[in-house]
Amino acid sequence: MKLLAIYFSVILMMTACNNSDLPIKNKALTISKNGEHLYQCGNNVQVKATYYALSDDSLSFVKLALPNEPEITLAQAISASGERYSNESLEWWVTGLEAFAQTRNQDQEWQFMYQNCHAIEKAS
Repeated sequence: MKLLAIYFSVILMMTACNNSDLPIKNKALTISKNGEHLYQCGNNVQVKATYYALSDDSLSFVKLALPNEPEITLAQAISASGERYSNESLEWWVTGLEAFAQTRNQDQEWQFMYQNCHAIEKAS
């Protein structure tokens, strides 16, 4: 009886260790480009946004080309509506074909940087 209990314990452990649902540790991630849009914002400003995601969907991000600024990359963050991409000082919000950018002021409160942005074309 004791031998039978040990046998079933070993079989149970081997079955648990052979779970095909476990992630593959050495699988290489790739980045896919999910779209690119040119936005026309208020004050005649244009912003180019290129959207990407990792192959395992663990991360989505956007590269923004803002006027007179170096290109910046923002990770997607949780939002109740639309898509929000953020770092500690800049946010890019997208809902459908509309978007806006906001940045923090000296008091660390969000203020509009670019607003009333409308996708005018898929950028090339």
